[in-house]
Amino acid sequence: MAKRMIASELFEDDFIGQLDFFGRYLWIGLFSAVADDQGRFLDNAAIIRARVFPFDAVTDAQVEAVLVQLAAAGKIIRYLAAGKRLVQITHWWTYQQPSWASPSRQPAPEGWVDRVKYHTKGNKITVLNWESEGGFAEGVPSPLAIQLPSPLPSALCSELPSPIEEKEKEEEKKEEVKQEQEQKTPAAAAARIGYQTDAMILRAWTMATDMPAIPPGDLPKILPVLESVSGRYTSAEDFAAALKPYYQAWLSRRTADGRAYSRTNLGWIDWFAAGEIPPVRRDNLKKPGSQPSAAELAAALGGGV
Repeated sequence: MAKRMIASELFEDDFIGQLDFFGRYLWIGLFSAVADDQGRFLDNAAIIRARVFPFDAVTDAQVEAVLVQLAAAGKIIRYLAAGKRLVQITHWWTYQQPSWASPSRQPAPEGWVDRVKYHTKGNKITVLNWESEGGFAEGVPSPLAIQLPSPLPSALCSELPSPIEEKEKEEEKKEEVKQEQEQKTPAAAAARIGYQTDAMILRAWTMATDMPAIPPGDLPKILPVLESVSGRYTSAEDFAAALKPYYQAWLSRRTADGRAYSRTNLGWIDWFAAGEIPPVRRDNLKKPGSQPSAAELAAALGGGV
């Protein structure tokens, strides 16, 4: 991720000052975590939320509400190009003064001038419009006009040599794969359920397991299970009380060679989904008061099954 400037002018803007803290944080996040080197990004609330609020229970609707405000104030332009919904930060080059800037993977809005300076193969430097001010040459267009669905040309894509165009197509494919992966992150998966339900599930999980969050890699498997039964419980405390016996039963198990089951192994979720804790051999139960073995200590430090 490239370094971004957070100019002091951002905090002196009267319109931004009227936004609540959520809106201001999102506005800064668009610069630092979402936009590419040309101030451009996909107009997708779920992706934006995952990048700016990876640890918070924020909904797509909250993000979309701020985007609508920013577009109405002319801070961003939302447009269609190449079959995609895109966003351009209108005064990007006013706030950013980088030494280098890569070309965007997305086509620019009509009338926009990209500034490009970056290294290519063979340690060559490609430069395009670097001495210009960049941005909208004829001033910021009307939001209504630019959002009309029409084929919008990208000056950058048409003026760059063909090897760069090929590279952009390759990078665009990588971006699509990346977006699919981001949809599986905790924030993206949590978007499938309401804010209140999501908060209750996450709180119940923490209360039952002492884990601060559901492991991201296991979220696509675990969340549907918890979501399907969450309606049976009126509070996070009740939900946690239902989960905890399965989790504690898992921790009490031992492998055939005496190793403890790892607390981060989530096989017990299958038990919870089936509503039954399998019987256990008595020699696989932890004996009260017994000293932990080397294998148990290793499991407690992150090893185990």
